[in-house]
Amino acid sequence: MGSLQRTGRAERSCDSSAARARPAVECWSVMRPSLPPNIAAEYRPATGGEVRAESFGALKAARVHGESDWRRQRGTFDDQAIFGPRRRYACACGQYEGSQYANIICDICGVKITTPDARRVRCAHINLEVEIFHPLGNEKDRLNAVPVLPARFFEAENGGELLSAYDAIICGRDERGVAEWFARLCEILSPVLVTAHCWDLSDRLLIAHGMALRDREK
Repeated sequence: MGSLQRTGRAERSCDSSAARARPAVECWSVMRPSLPPNIAAEYRPATGGEVRAESFGALKAARVHGESDWRRQRGTFDDQAIFGPRRRYACACGQYEGSQYANIICDICGVKITTPDARRVRCAHINLEVEIFHPLGNEKDRLNAVPVLPARFFEAENGGELLSAYDAIICGRDERGVAEWFARLCEILSPVLVTAHCWDLSDRLLIAHGMALRDREK
């Protein structure tokens, strides 16, 4: 995984006039995200199947807080069947409410009856219409699905950048555009993953999953 390395100063100079004059795809190749070698050595690019295996559902639309009707929230960032309930022990449609129904999955709205803590761990994914190269891998590492981190990440105060990247990936139809936005997503998360390693945080594997990376030992 030769691309999982820290890039040099010249490679990061995409703000130069020469870089701005190049086509977008070439500029994206200059802006490839990177990780320090000691952290990069712990991971490998995930496959689309591995991304889906960690997911509770596919996102198909980019709406966030755009609808109050749970039926119209299905397949969006507001889908509680994917990310978990907003209220303690209550499903989205109102059929179940109370801890006596814990761990039941509502047969109407599909929400698991549990606490909002589930929104801290449940991931989603975006199926891609075109395969892309993994920006932290090599030419044989391709993705046909992109992971989406749990709701607590994109609902955080600084989660707007994540949402913008996810929205663009959902709406993308050409390889270049989708690849650029997934590279941007990895660029956003790279320093977060580095910090998680420096502080030995338990979230580091979850953050790595958000970049479509897997523990190299698995």
